[in-house]
Amino acid sequence: MTEGQRQTYNERRIRYIHHGLTIGTESFNEAKKRLTSLYIHNAATLHDPLSLALSGAPYLGKSHTLTELARFTANRLRRDTPDFIEKEMMPCVIITVPAPTTSKGILQELLTFIGIESTRAYTEQQLRTTVVRAMNGHGTRLLAFDEAHNMTRGGPAQREAAKNMIKKLMGDVEATLVFAGIDLNDNGLFEGISGRQLSSRTQMIELHPYSAATEGDREVWKTTGDYFEDALGLIGNEPGTLRSLASYLFNRTGGVMGELANTLRTAAVILIKSDAVARYGREQITQQLLDEIPMGDAAEQRRLYDDDQYDWPTFPVESLAG
Repeated sequence: MTEGQRQTYNERRIRYIHHGLTIGTESFNEAKKRLTSLYIHNAATLHDPLSLALSGAPYLGKSHTLTELARFTANRLRRDTPDFIEKEMMPCVIITVPAPTTSKGILQELLTFIGIESTRAYTEQQLRTTVVRAMNGHGTRLLAFDEAHNMTRGGPAQREAAKNMIKKLMGDVEATLVFAGIDLNDNGLFEGISGRQLSSRTQMIELHPYSAATEGDREVWKTTGDYFEDALGLIGNEPGTLRSLASYLFNRTGGVMGELANTLRTAAVILIKSDAVARYGREQITQQLLDEIPMGDAAEQRRLYDDDQYDWPTFPVESLAG
């Protein structure tokens, strides 16, 4: 491999680590099972479509799970309709809800994702009609709202209007709706008249930090590390490395999926960019390397023990990891 080829190869690896790396977590597997059931239900009903919500504290993997549900949906469509690209089908529409938001603002974000221009002169009805026509016309199966807690930002009238618009959209589009956001049960999204109607049609999955209370819990955490180790694809990394660092990683991250993912992605990119294969013969994750990666304030607060202690915690950590 020439120097130029190695550089191109490493750039592709880094791009994959940041944008393509996927981990089949328990949360994703549960969400995939629920979404599959909702697809079946919603395809058979005319008046009672159901939606899915992913809720939890920051950094628990909500956006990651949402991305994986979109990938799962696109793969299902590719399996069922191999020529879906030629048919100009659009399996998923995903937006990040802006803050503060309005019902028109959400609809305009949807049109931007779809690729349709709109103007401020459009009424909400015109915007919603355009969105529905485009999504149903392109066979969209998943309509996802990341940062859905932003729907409750703004004045009372704005909040109620946004939730009412979402309720109408749920009944008009053929796609199944999925919400992902922070503490959706407690931030007002499902309060008020429209909110309670949304709640009655939404299946909630609460995401929590990983636990280390039992040997079974610890094995789940170790297995998650195995998944990352396989997915990172580091050259020459000794198998079982992350399993041997499991208690250290739990201490460092508080069992929070986002912290774990960021730490391991950063370590992998450092190894690739430092040309570790040429210098050391392999790309090996070590505790020394991980110690050199800075932690943000939130991550420092989640750390369970002082730096010289890496045993499993002997106390509940849920309150610390949020």
